Amino acid sequence: WLIAAVTAIGVLRILSVPLYYNYDEGVHMIFIQNLVPELQDCLRYQHCERVIAPAGLGGDAYRGRVYYIPQAAVQLMLPAGTDAISRQYVARLPSLVFNVIIVALAYFTVRELFPSTRLLAIAAAGSAGLMPSFFDIMSGVNLDAPAALVGSLIIYTLARILSRGMTWGRIAALILEAGVGYTLKGTVWPLFVAIAFCFWLLLPRRLRII
Repeated sequence: WLIAAVTAIGVLRILSVPLYYNYDEGVHMIFIQNLVPELQDCLRYQHCERVIAPAGLGGDAYRGRVYYIPQAAVQLMLPAGTDAISRQYVARLPSLVFNVIIVALAYFTVRELFPSTRLLAIAAAGSAGLMPSFFDIMSGVNLDAPAALVGSLIIYTLARILSRGMTWGRIAALILEAGVGYTLKGTVWPLFVAIAFCFWLLLPRRLRII
């Protein structure tokens, strides 16, 4: 029922929030739309340099590309006559999907750490999915939505490592998540401290520096 409620509220917000209601959303849509012809050139002529890292952005050349490129690919698949409002609705849909996944991750993260407390897990998932300010983020086009998803994945992976132990698969997942998070937004970076702390906890006591 919680997933259904989050989905229903998300769809309602996607359809009811005016076009470019948030200034940042308009900026992100411009980035996505600018990528569409570059992606076409990449697919037709294999000239993909500007898709991967456009010139003139310096250290920010890769920032958000892991989000913008799939969004541009979806826009490219839409019919040529699709109006701006419909394109905006389609671009908002991934944030709704991210929000549903985050709710599930919140539930399973708590169950990993506290297996016998199902009620606490439901409360955590409800807090993640039904917070009004969070819905503003998770129903628009922005980098905060994928950053929140990646952050949730990192926390869930850390919970599995702490509760079940370290495996090469979990280490690989953590490295991938951290790498994607680094390229998305700085709000993910504080979780790198949590990753370091988790590995410190798993060290034998004789090897801990502190």
